[in-house]
Amino acid sequence: MSSVAVSVIPEPGTQIGAYEVIREVGRGGMATILEARHNETGQVRAIKLMLPGAHMEEVVQRFHLEFDILARLDHPGVLRVHDAGVLIKRPYIVMEMIEGIELGVAVERWMELPPSIRFVNARDVLVKVATALEYVHSQGLVHRDVTPSNVMLLKDGSIRLM
Repeated sequence: MSSVAVSVIPEPGTQIGAYEVIREVGRGGMATILEARHNETGQVRAIKLMLPGAHMEEVVQRFHLEFDILARLDHPGVLRVHDAGVLIKRPYIVMEMIEGIELGVAVERWMELPPSIRFVNARDVLVKVATALEYVHSQGLVHRDVTPSNVMLLKDGSIRLM
């Protein structure tokens, strides 16, 4: 097994809590997303692992708050979280693994379609996002970062607000 201390991004085979890293699937300015498999159940999940950096105490607190908030939510249009922890002073959140495309990418692809189809697609997604946001708001929360990169379109036609 790999040692996390050797690399900023854990290598395949690295253990993070009860999960074994399969591969990196994405990276942002503050975190990397890893595909991982639960050691006992075999379930595949996504792990959002903070990249090392300054202000880690503040980031750890914000991550724990994010987990506490997301763990309360139960809606088919909102990304589900399962667990959280800290790996060598770097917080992580274990989430459902979803496969799809970001809304921004989908909209670019829709530009090749006739306007009437683009309208139907956009209306469908907007209704689903609005329904997810209505649920989030009913829980006393405000999303604060609804962008095309935080909406995933899944193959089955559903969406996940991230």
